[in-house]
Amino acid sequence: MIVKSKERVAASSTASQEETKFQLWQNKCAVNCYTEITATQLVEKLKTNASNPKFLEMREQYKTFIENGSIENKAKYDKLKGELELLTIPAKVHPRRQTKDIIGVNNLVVMDFDLKDNPFLLTEYVTIVEKLKLDKNVFMLFKSPNGLCPKVLVKVNFSEGREEMLDDLAQSRGKTEDRINNIETLKYEYKKAHHEISQYMKDNYNLAADMAANYILGQTYLSADKDPYLNEESSFFELKGVEMPIRKVILPENQTCNSTYQTSNYEILWEIECFVSKYRTGRHNLTMHITLQATYYNIPKNDIIDYCYQRFGATDHPLAEITRTVDDFYGKPYRGTQYTIREVYRKKKYNNYYGY
Repeated sequence: MIVKSKERVAASSTASQEETKFQLWQNKCAVNCYTEITATQLVEKLKTNASNPKFLEMREQYKTFIENGSIENKAKYDKLKGELELLTIPAKVHPRRQTKDIIGVNNLVVMDFDLKDNPFLLTEYVTIVEKLKLDKNVFMLFKSPNGLCPKVLVKVNFSEGREEMLDDLAQSRGKTEDRINNIETLKYEYKKAHHEISQYMKDNYNLAADMAANYILGQTYLSADKDPYLNEESSFFELKGVEMPIRKVILPENQTCNSTYQTSNYEILWEIECFVSKYRTGRHNLTMHITLQATYYNIPKNDIIDYCYQRFGATDHPLAEITRTVDDFYGKPYRGTQYTIREVYRKKKYNNYYGY
């Protein structure tokens, strides 16, 4: 379902130039080769995928997993999901899919809703979706890859002066102080907007958002939906400046730190990967060192497994091997150089790009 105003239909040629565009990557391992896709093209792709045998098989495996808890079915689902194309929606990056290569953003926030946090979606999905379609702030809505949860895109009015910041990002390269400042500002603004919209969704629809998905460079697997929703005339969600809650860093017993931080587990793992990959290569090695580094932040084991599978999963590096590696090294002290994020240890502001 696509909602357009009469003016927009009449001015279709102008509209096509202004239409929001996303980056589409061949798979989760692709980091420097993408195509651009408009929201309207994404709608058509979602519809086409609804009859794709891969999606039908994938959703059948997930449905069986939900019904009987079979890990084997979940593993098959994860394998098929890991082969899907990937979307980056909030941010645009070039030449590589890395935070430091952000060259622009869309004024959109992506909201994920997991079944484990919203079990009522098993029986009330259609009702919830119909209500969301009436929400003036919802720009786009479609089924997640498992077919049981909605993925919602919301337009947002961010801070004043954003256009100048984006112009600077599009024109600058390297690790200049202004560029680093701009990227940090964008990341923080996105997290704040995600937090505020999450509260809105909870208050109005009793939907609990995935709070780990508040990363501006978070990735969205291409999905399938025979009836996706797109409202090109949706309103901008007006941010009220609600402060994010502070998370306490819980460290292993032999470590001490009185600081607090507001960084998601996904973002910490991404930054750790950027740090580790400078002196380690190979998927197994990276998984091992990310696990050891992540222990410092007390990141749950399952979060590390999910992240490493998304980043390094392959036929010759399956979920079982990644799980075994994380199990082997999780909780063990790291004997090398520990990566620490700037938010926790307020070091000299720009020792280098990664903050160490």
